[in-house]
Amino acid sequence: MFNLSDTDLDKNIISFGDGPASFNSELNNANKKCISVDLIYQFSGAKLKERFEVVKNQVMKQVRNNTDNFTWKNIKNPDELEHLRINSMTNFLKDYEKGKIEGRYINHALPNKLNFEKQTFNLGLSSHFLLLYPNLGVDFHIQSLNEMLRLCK
Repeated sequence: MFNLSDTDLDKNIISFGDGPASFNSELNNANKKCISVDLIYQFSGAKLKERFEVVKNQVMKQVRNNTDNFTWKNIKNPDELEHLRINSMTNFLKDYEKGKIEGRYINHALPNKLNFEKQTFNLGLSSHFLLLYPNLGVDFHIQSLNEMLRLCK
């Protein structure tokens, strides 16, 4: 998704609004470093799985009803997307509790300041966090970006 090089993946990475994705677990399995930050990490793995199951069909119904609004290049169709999301969630859940203990999954709400020094991380990522919450306003987004930039080189 981010078109990261092998060199990028060797950097000290923080990922904002990471949610129940497999990016952190995949990097960890490759002996690379990533810290994932999200408010949903306040919940247990069982609760996150339960919520995923509740919304999965709703989300996939919306995707199937709006297929013309997607570019089906890397992912061929809604069925493949659903399969990839289920696999990602499964990989995330296998790693989640262990990763929380190791400090790789941090429960945190931006734009609040994280407990890291300035420029602790070489690379900061945010897939869609800043696009999902327009109702929080411009100030929220600017403050969140400022915290992201404070932490990343």
